[in-house]
Amino acid sequence: MTERMQCWIISIPGSPSAEEAYLELKEIIDRFKGCSVAKFNIPAMKGGAFNYLIKATEEVPKLETESESMVGRIGVNLATVLEKPMLEDGDVAVGEVSLKDYLFTFKWDLNKYPITQNLDTIFGLIRKQMKHVDQQRDAKVRKYMLVHELLNRCEKRRQGPLTTRNYLGDLVTEEDFILGSKFLKTLLVAVPRPLKDQWYASYERLHEEIVPRSTKIISEEEDYVLFSVVVFGRCEKELREVSKKQGFFVRDYEYKENEMFEFNQEISILYSENSKLQEPLIRWLKVQFGEIYAAYIHVKAVKVHIESLLRYGPDAKHQAAVIFLDECHVKKLRAALQQKYSTPGEVGSAGPPKKNKDQAKYDEVVESVEYYPYVFTKLKITIIDLN
Repeated sequence: MTERMQCWIISIPGSPSAEEAYLELKEIIDRFKGCSVAKFNIPAMKGGAFNYLIKATEEVPKLETESESMVGRIGVNLATVLEKPMLEDGDVAVGEVSLKDYLFTFKWDLNKYPITQNLDTIFGLIRKQMKHVDQQRDAKVRKYMLVHELLNRCEKRRQGPLTTRNYLGDLVTEEDFILGSKFLKTLLVAVPRPLKDQWYASYERLHEEIVPRSTKIISEEEDYVLFSVVVFGRCEKELREVSKKQGFFVRDYEYKENEMFEFNQEISILYSENSKLQEPLIRWLKVQFGEIYAAYIHVKAVKVHIESLLRYGPDAKHQAAVIFLDECHVKKLRAALQQKYSTPGEVGSAGPPKKNKDQAKYDEVVESVEYYPYVFTKLKITIIDLN
């Protein structure tokens, strides 16, 4: 599924029958290369009075935003734990089904969201589900990120140029240092590679208390060479200042006998703990991504159902459909659908005649959004959208 794809759910008048209306819609969609359509089956739910549906139209956008945001947060967490800049299509699914196939075969989950309950109860079930998952997500991700951050810090200690690298235990040995002397001290100096010869030629003259012929190479990298040099301890501060002027960097380093062992032990424990948390968290995030994405689609289904009742009336037939289309076809497909479903002189809603303040409120809602002669909502289905 590419970032050029869009997904719509629309609901059209079911005249003369819902099946014939769908076939006519399919005939229109089939004219556009790369576009596809399928029935989006929404069961008959408890509707309620007109003013009850109006109230629901105010609640659905909030739940829609909450569920979209929740899907996005889980997606970001999953990409982070997978150590990817962005999720790929194969990283997410609803159960074992791709996002596209889930939409094309959508079936209302009667066990989770019983249609025998009213809309307020269904909204409450979805919110309760999201709240529970979000609390778990926060705790699990925090625990993993704490260990992961400690591991990253540990890794960074042995990364970077020789001028700033914190951990040098894997580069030095006990034989590189004079230990236990009251007067002599071994210093490590990072020298830019172009100044390597200059160091050899001038290091003995940097300070009178440098021991002659005491320098040797400890390690070489692309940009720097790490030298050791023996000095009388009391000249260390002055040598730092003089060396810096020449482009040499005296490292602040004290040799520790067990440094390498302790570091390897620490990073080994962190790697083990990171791995122990990572795999279960990836599995959990993938499962919950699918669960919350499914909840998001159920919210969309409710939205289309309510708007269909308000637009076409509670007794009128209507058919919902899900459409996948390339962005390049949006304008022409809109025009084709406009021509098919608009009625002469139509300007606003196709709902009941304006009779009361509830109808007036509904008309205000309709006039506040872009109007189409059919119920319309756009879905977030591409990985670009979800991130």
